[in-house]
Amino acid sequence: MGEQRLPEAAAAYLCGDIGGTHTRLQLGVVSGGVSKPLLERVYASGDYPSLAAVVQAFLAHPQAQGVRERLAGASFAVAGPVQDGSVRFTNLPWRVEAAGLAAELGVPRVEVMNDFVAAAYGLEGLGDADRVTLQAGSAAPRGARVVLGAGTGLGVAGLVWTEGGYTAVASEAGHMDFAPLGPQQAGLREALAHRFGRVSFERVLSGSGLEAAYTYFQQQAGGHPLRRSAAEIAEAALAGQDPVANQALELFVAVYGAFAGDLALAFLATGGVYVAGGIAPKILPRLQSATFLEPFRAKGRFTGLLSSVPVYVVTNDKVGLLGASRRAAALARAVRQPPA
Repeated sequence: MGEQRLPEAAAAYLCGDIGGTHTRLQLGVVSGGVSKPLLERVYASGDYPSLAAVVQAFLAHPQAQGVRERLAGASFAVAGPVQDGSVRFTNLPWRVEAAGLAAELGVPRVEVMNDFVAAAYGLEGLGDADRVTLQAGSAAPRGARVVLGAGTGLGVAGLVWTEGGYTAVASEAGHMDFAPLGPQQAGLREALAHRFGRVSFERVLSGSGLEAAYTYFQQQAGGHPLRRSAAEIAEAALAGQDPVANQALELFVAVYGAFAGDLALAFLATGGVYVAGGIAPKILPRLQSATFLEPFRAKGRFTGLLSSVPVYVVTNDKVGLLGASRRAAALARAVRQPPA
C-alpha cells in the first residue's frame, strides 16, 4: 500500500509501548471524533540509539507517507517512573524527554507516561473478550478503578473520574513494604530480608519473587535446591507435577489477592480492580480460586465493600498500547480542535 489520502479535517496520531527488548509503534488517524489505527510495527529496541531513531524508521515506512505530515499528537508508554515528562531506561542507553522528542519529531503535543498509567487509560477500551471476570461485583458509575500487574516487576496505577472524564494516577505502590499474612509468608519475608534488607511487595509479586518462594519452600523441605524459572514453576504447579512449586504458587496467589484488596481500599476502587501483567493470564485457574479471592475480600469491617468490587484479569497484552493510543488520539484531537 502506498501513500495514504486523509480527509482535510483529519489529524494523525502516533503512539508506542516502549520496552527494553521491543518497541511497538502505531500510527493512526482521528477524523470526525473517531480514531482508527493505520499502521503498527514492532522493532528491536537495542538496534537503535534512541527512541527518536526508532520512530523515524517507523515513519519512513511507505504506509506512513501522507499521514506523518498530519501528526498532531503522540503518546509513549515506558516501563519506569516518569518525572516531568522524562525517563531514563535502566536496560537501554536511552533518555526520553517529551519536549525534546516533540521538537525532534516536529509533533505539537508529545506525552511520555509510565506503562501502567497507559494501561489504566486502556481500561476504557477493553471489551468482554479482553478480560476474564474473577468477581462480578457491582461497578459504581464513575467509580475509581485500579490496575496492577506482576511480571518482571510489579506495576500499579489508578483511574479516577474528573469533570473531563477519567484521569490516570501514577503509582509506585509495588514498592511499598510487604506485609506478610501467616507464618509461611513471614518466613519468606525473613529469607528475603537476609538477601535484600528491605522487602517490598515487588520482591514477592514478580517473576523473581515466585522463584524466591520456590527456593524458600525447597529449603524448608530440606531438599537439594533445584533452579527453575518462574514460568517452569507455574507450569509444574498447574500440572500438579511438583508439590513445592504448588506451595510457591499458592503463596504467590494469596499475596496477589491481599495486595489487590489493599489497592482497592487505597483507591476506593468501586469501579473495578484489573489484574494485568505477563503472569496473570498464565496462572488464571489459580486466580479464579479462593486462594486469590479470599484474601482479596478479607479486610475486616470492609469485607462487604470488597465483596462488591468487580475484579478482572486483563488478557489483552496490548492494553498499554491501547491506552497510549487513546491518549495520543485525544492530544491530536485537541490540537486540531482547540477548546473555544
